[in-house]
Amino acid sequence: MKLRVAAACIVLFVFAGTALCQNIETTSTSSLGASLGVTDFHEKDKYLSHLPFRGIIFASGISYQLATESSRHRIDGFFSSGNLNTDVPSRDLTQYVGSLSYSFVHAIASSELAGHPLEFFLGGGVSSFVANTDFVAPDEWNPYYDQSWYWSHSLNLILRSDYRVGERSSIAVECSMPMVRFVSRPDNGHWLSSKNGEVSDNFLNAAGQGKIEYAWENLVLLTSVEYRTPLSEQVDFRGSYQFGYVSSDKPHPEISMGMYMNRLLVGIDLQL
Repeated sequence: MKLRVAAACIVLFVFAGTALCQNIETTSTSSLGASLGVTDFHEKDKYLSHLPFRGIIFASGISYQLATESSRHRIDGFFSSGNLNTDVPSRDLTQYVGSLSYSFVHAIASSELAGHPLEFFLGGGVSSFVANTDFVAPDEWNPYYDQSWYWSHSLNLILRSDYRVGERSSIAVECSMPMVRFVSRPDNGHWLSSKNGEVSDNFLNAAGQGKIEYAWENLVLLTSVEYRTPLSEQVDFRGSYQFGYVSSDKPHPEISMGMYMNRLLVGIDLQL
């Protein structure tokens, strides 16, 4: 039943997106961007430990945007990695975070603020997000290794506002919330579980394992503030702040997980 509901949501999203795309104006601008920065990462994953993990790790992003007078299409990819600090003695933790998303929003209202146009958009998107933690307890005679992950594929509701302060200068605020998602988490029992062993052998195995979740079951939220201004005729500077929160009580509340991320990125956009 859950799979049927998810399939119906996907069909509805694709149909709505196709219908909206047919109305896109011929006048459009597109850009390709790249950025670097840091992620302030915090996680409490009871599968590994009841103590929190945290640290500032490397972050990077790439993006493509197609904009018209009344819509925005966007593809984003992000990757973060680095070592986390832990209150557990003699433990080494390495965190990997990645995401890939597509979004489409259409203008629903417009106004002015201090003489500059302010637009509001509503739309949807699809995304995949993964956070993987490698947990190592070095020991000369009996080293210990474990691994925890959160992998989700989701259909998202997106709210966005654009405040234009120049022809190419703008401030954008966006909020994305997954409505339906397919979530994979490790099984209780650690390496006694064959599922956990399969993921250890090949991490991509986690992408196809999991269960359907809905927005009201666990809180997942991503918000961002982005500033863009021209450096030259073809190049824009872009700076962004993103906050993300993810929680999961799967497969059991006793090994629940919660994480939040503050990400700062700066980069350039090339006008195509």
